[in-house]
Amino acid sequence: MSKSRYVVSQNHPLYRRGYHREILLRNRELTALQRLPGPFNNPLISAHHSNLITDSPGENDWIAWFAREYGPFESGLSIGSSVDPLVSMLHAGMFRQLELLDPSPYIIEAIKWRLVGLDLNVSVSAGISDPNSLNLAKKNYDIVILYGTLHQVVNLEHLLEQVRRTLKPEGRLVIFDYIGPSRWQWEDISLKEVQRAIELFRKRHKNLNFTSRLQRPAVKAIKRNWPFRAVRSDEILSVLQQGFTPQREVYTNRLLYLLLHEAVIIDDWSRPDLKLWLREAISWEDQLHSGSEVAPCTLWGVYSPAQNPIPLVQRWSELEIRRRIGVSWWNPKGWARQVGERLLGQERMRRREKPLIRRYSP
Repeated sequence: MSKSRYVVSQNHPLYRRGYHREILLRNRELTALQRLPGPFNNPLISAHHSNLITDSPGENDWIAWFAREYGPFESGLSIGSSVDPLVSMLHAGMFRQLELLDPSPYIIEAIKWRLVGLDLNVSVSAGISDPNSLNLAKKNYDIVILYGTLHQVVNLEHLLEQVRRTLKPEGRLVIFDYIGPSRWQWEDISLKEVQRAIELFRKRHKNLNFTSRLQRPAVKAIKRNWPFRAVRSDEILSVLQQGFTPQREVYTNRLLYLLLHEAVIIDDWSRPDLKLWLREAISWEDQLHSGSEVAPCTLWGVYSPAQNPIPLVQRWSELEIRRRIGVSWWNPKGWARQVGERLLGQERMRRREKPLIRRYSP
């Protein structure tokens, strides 16, 4: 098997199917988050992360702190980043020029729409690109933002090598991402600790709907619904260390991520009655930071590019590709309905994306 920085080719049929599925999901998630923000958008959780990142209990906005401490940057690049953090970075004056690259034209359109009517003195350009196969010019940017991007990338070595090459020698890479177990297959100790916390919180907060028994999500269902999500999340740190030198690293969410996403069912995280429970959950998480065997699952870091390139890796075999991102769609009961809905949804999405693709394609 030949070596390269692509573990799977973008022309592989399973990759193409997964890629289009991921774009559809990004569009749906954007619509859902605009309607009902997620747990990490809650002010208490955001302030908790900012306190850890800045190492300052009174600093509730790490983006503004970072802009003061490290910026402003002349030229910046954002690859597949979330909408709200990126808009906050623009408001904080972190860049003078910014280029947006995202596989979904809806994400780009949403950021552009959020910037309408704002006088930010920032030149913003946008383009549609697949993070797994993009090619960037050498030494072109002062800063690259990867906010929630890497855990959705299959070809980690290729993307991070392109980022290393495109950064200037004094440039910086900023990452905030999930680095926990692949496909959210949590360790036994994590499940045990969170289950113990659920029993405690259930007695104190009877207005919340906690799960009765915490379990690992089914890998087959994850691959069917989110083909690329967390497929190599447990390898992010090792690949990152091969091409970058850490300037500042903060590891967070030993169990808070699992508690907020899997242990409780909440539709609206802006509810005022959640404040008391969230404060208790954050306090419980802080106690785990000292002497805990549970590994953190999210990373915030600032990195500088190393001189040596990221080494080549072995391409996945056909069996490995099917094991990692392939899943059988055959279901005798719902096969015809699933295929029909999928084809109809893809055709509708193509019609909606055509004007956006023409608008943002280079």
